[in-house]
Amino acid sequence: MDLLTPNWEQAEPSPDEVARMLGTLPVRRIVIPAIAESFVSDLSSAFDNGGAHLLGFEIPRNPIFDWYVSRNRWAFDGLAALLLRQPAISDALKVIEVSDNPTAGLQQESSFLLPGRLANLLHAGGAYYQRERKRQSGVRAGGRHL
Repeated sequence: MDLLTPNWEQAEPSPDEVARMLGTLPVRRIVIPAIAESFVSDLSSAFDNGGAHLLGFEIPRNPIFDWYVSRNRWAFDGLAALLLRQPAISDALKVIEVSDNPTAGLQQESSFLLPGRLANLLHAGGAYYQRERKRQSGVRAGGRHL
């Protein structure tokens, strides 16, 4: 089955089936390519209190998991939050001090909202401010660096 093409004949799994499946799903951590690690390092050095953490995991094919993935329904039935509790994932998340009972915080919404949300964040100053020494270009207007 191609994950981009849902199997419309497959019945929706129950929440109990999802919990059982995730309890036995062999998730394993994978190595991140050096170019991606370099990008993450650059992000961390470019912003005060900013940066990113990048982790990768291999999740084997499973009919129940594939049902959700192929329909882009990560936010349903607690799938993402349950996935974060997988031992391989929760152990890796301890590096960034994630609680033992993480929530995914995912919600389904229109993709048309994304540009407006990003514009709102940029208008408000963004999530982080850039260090003075890293500002190499831009226009000064009214004493502010744009």
